[in-house]
Amino acid sequence: MNNTSLFDIIPMQPENPSLNYERGEVYLEQGEYEEALKYFALAAKESDPNSLECAFALWRMGVAYFSLKQDETALSYFNEAQAINNNYAETDQGLSAAIFFGFAGIDWNKKDYNKAREWCFKSLESIKLEMGEVPPEFAVIHCVIGLTYVTQNNHSEGLTQFQEAYRISLSEEPFKEWLKKCLQNCIEPSDDLGGIFISVAIAYGIQKNDNEAISFGLTALEILKSELETDHSDIILLRIFLGAVYYRQEKYDECEAQWEEAYRISQSKEPYEEWLSQQLDQITTSA
Repeated sequence: MNNTSLFDIIPMQPENPSLNYERGEVYLEQGEYEEALKYFALAAKESDPNSLECAFALWRMGVAYFSLKQDETALSYFNEAQAINNNYAETDQGLSAAIFFGFAGIDWNKKDYNKAREWCFKSLESIKLEMGEVPPEFAVIHCVIGLTYVTQNNHSEGLTQFQEAYRISLSEEPFKEWLKKCLQNCIEPSDDLGGIFISVAIAYGIQKNDNEAISFGLTALEILKSELETDHSDIILLRIFLGAVYYRQEKYDECEAQWEEAYRISQSKEPYEEWLSQQLDQITTSA
């Protein structure tokens, strides 16, 4: 998960932020987290310790620590901020949404994807309580939910969440281009963008939406070819998948081209027909 941009989607602030709070925001936006922490700490100190102003400052300290990859410290500040928030007769749902999303980020880093997904849904519930519906700027939360499903090989649910994010975003870009940009904003550069696109391709394949399966599969292939060796197992299996979809479309030349290239780069010594049968069984199992 991209620690530096995870919270940019929730531009919350207290109604009357102090000068120190505003300075902290400037440094946070610039990625100068240590400086941001100094000013948020001052903002918290100068506020009533039971006030929402203090809660907001503590939350932003949590965001800064999260961005510094100090998750346990971030968690303590998120908890402290939410404890103050919960003491109000009418909890600030916007702040709750932001804190819940912070909890999701921490659980994502722990690879507890079920818990991260639960927190994302709670964040969305708080946004709906505050605003009535989910505004476009919060669409990326559905992308993060989609990522939790994809990471667990639940391709169809992952695609459903990505599509919901796209719907909420009101973007006029084609879905594939929009999704690529959205994912690049919420995952680390080292994360598996190609693998995510493979998952989307598989989901479309399960739906028998073959044109989209081919479109996303070919994009995934280009991403993987730029990142991996040409004989990497993911590239081989993706070519087998693409061939299977082409076969279903009765595009036999394209099908054979993918399968024969996969066999060539595999450098297998097995007879082609036996090797191909095994590969097809493998992608059927993984889907």
